[in-house]
Amino acid sequence: MNDTCKAVLGVVMLASCSHPQAASYGAGGPPVRTLLEVRHISVPIDRLPQDVYDFASNIENLPEWATGLGKNVRNVAGEWIADSPTGPVKVRLVRRNDVSERKFAEDAKWVTKDLRLLKSLLER
Repeated sequence: MNDTCKAVLGVVMLASCSHPQAASYGAGGPPVRTLLEVRHISVPIDRLPQDVYDFASNIENLPEWATGLGKNVRNVAGEWIADSPTGPVKVRLVRRNDVSERKFAEDAKWVTKDLRLLKSLLER
């Protein structure tokens, strides 16, 4: 990654969606639950990716940018607690996944291959 690239902060969200096949499984089949839509939301940030990672991965900065978690976050007996609009919630960030660009590209190629296989199996 070079110094001229900009960061994009992305979040994957799940939301209910309406789909013609959500009502039943085939003709006369049992009803199935509503399908979920995966939505990728990203916002470009005019900073280096490392700057964005450093800020966003500092749990004490969450109240400044992750307002849905609440107005503050505190460490209680080694666990981070945020005061969310619905009450206290435990917050935990996973450790950084240091993967080389080559390995990331290999993994992305494999995932793409697997998703195409899934598509072909389901669209027969």
